[in-house]
Amino acid sequence: VPYLLVVGQREADENTVSLRLRHRRDEGVHSLDAVLERIVNAVSTRSREA
Repeated sequence: VPYLLVVGQREADENTVSLRLRHRRDEGVHSLDAVLERIVNAVSTRSREA
């Protein structure tokens, strides 16, 4: 799963993460819950395709 989560003081205070994908594609700031759901769905989908 090609995700990089960046958490600085602002993100920690706001319970958010800055999301980047492989090859430095910036996806912006999202809530931690939304990013976790996205990652779980990506892993689940890959598991069914294998």
